[in-house]
Amino acid sequence: MAPIRFDKKIGACPYFLGACPYFLVRLSFQLDCDTLPGVETTAKRKRLYLSLSLAVALVLLVALLFLLAPRTIGPRYTIRRLVAPGFVSTQPQSINDLGEVIGWANNLNGGEGFFIWDRDGKATEIVLDVEGKPWFSKINNKGQALGEISSGTRTLYPFIWSASEGLRKPSFGANETARALDMNDRGELAGITWSASKIPHATLWNSNLEATLLTDATSSWAWQINNRGTAFCSAYDRSRFLARGSESIYLKRSEMRFSVEDMNDAELFVGTSYKGNPAGRIVSSSACVWSATRGMEFLEQLNGFETEGAAINNKGQVVGWTQPAQASPPPRWVETMLDAVSNLNLTGHDLEDLFRGGRESTAFFWEDGKMTPLIDLVEDPSEWISLVRAKDINEAGEIVGYGIHREVTTGFMAGFVLTPIKESDED
Repeated sequence: MAPIRFDKKIGACPYFLGACPYFLVRLSFQLDCDTLPGVETTAKRKRLYLSLSLAVALVLLVALLFLLAPRTIGPRYTIRRLVAPGFVSTQPQSINDLGEVIGWANNLNGGEGFFIWDRDGKATEIVLDVEGKPWFSKINNKGQALGEISSGTRTLYPFIWSASEGLRKPSFGANETARALDMNDRGELAGITWSASKIPHATLWNSNLEATLLTDATSSWAWQINNRGTAFCSAYDRSRFLARGSESIYLKRSEMRFSVEDMNDAELFVGTSYKGNPAGRIVSSSACVWSATRGMEFLEQLNGFETEGAAINNKGQVVGWTQPAQASPPPRWVETMLDAVSNLNLTGHDLEDLFRGGRESTAFFWEDGKMTPLIDLVEDPSEWISLVRAKDINEAGEIVGYGIHREVTTGFMAGFVLTPIKESDED
């Protein structure tokens, strides 16, 4: 008897082999039946045609089941629009682990207000009796909101606000100015204090808002502070370091050429790397994550668009947005600061207006090397035209941002909260 063998042509197709090895074996065996005496040609052909038909049918069935099978490309979310009474547009900026959201709202006549939304979406307006324009950027698990008061382009002073304690100012000298750029869940701040001679110094404030100036460099900035009290800082000489109490740990300059937007408790950073042309113009951006152990990892582009990283939680989940490459030039003042952008780390608030407007942007979710448009993870996105930007993500995976809602007047954004769907909820 001739040996049973795999036909070379058919066996060269790995997908066919993986789908129906039994039929391949049987087919090859029947093809060798020509060498066996007493087997009629007509019978052999019938068996051959039957085997081929069954094999093709099986392959088609497996392919159909694969296409129809639900595939998990990330967590699934429900979406809720954030509404502020008396206002058309809302733009949330931050969410804490309690599901409380801080952000602002505006309307057709240019009016503006600031709100905290609770987990159920109830909005409470924050009214401050201050001179100047307030701005809120973050809310922590104590319900404290970080903000600043400005006049024109000049920051007057930073503050922390809470419903129980009202507005509190961190300490700095009478002839000094300051900005607080980040806040952790303990109420500690990281920022900058400018001396009377206009020299910036990285500054940390404790929970009592008492200041400590870091003197590692003549000109320095403190950009981020995590819940362990570790602050990420940079200096005018392009050095970057972590401040842990009285200790400063310098990072490799060659590995940190990007603007840091957020840092988690494991000291995993997320931000954006910017590239310029010979004329000194910023022409592209790419979201990236970095740690001392893993080094730099650039997040994949989405549909060929540029990406900007905004926030990261302790699970390593990242949110941000994409935008078309080289759509319109950045402001003129930015063109002269390419080196500062890549080495001195502009804040997220500054970078938000750096490039193009948000109309063609797409919010994204990134985890374990996979980037997904955020709207593709929403269970029922029918009320939304697009999700433009994702601004923050908490430890529960809840995401805040804003997009274009079908019921909102053209030209205005609608805030949203995405809540992960638990497996028990899907059953």
